[in-house]
Amino acid sequence: MGIDIALIVAAWNAARIGRINALFTQVQQLWTAVDSFDTPAMQPNPADGEPATLKIYPPLSH
Repeated sequence: MGIDIALIVAAWNAARIGRINALFTQVQQLWTAVDSFDTPAMQPNPADGEPATLKIYPPLSH
């Protein structure tokens, strides 16, 4: 019976670690999204006369 309890505890700990890792992943993705607001790709280019759109840097056509 001791082995069964050890397996249950090990599985519970693994599930808990998985949930913690998932939370950290979500926080990291949110932080990356917020941090990307400062990049040129998210800023309007007044010289183009265009509204704020997603721009790809460097441009793909050269």
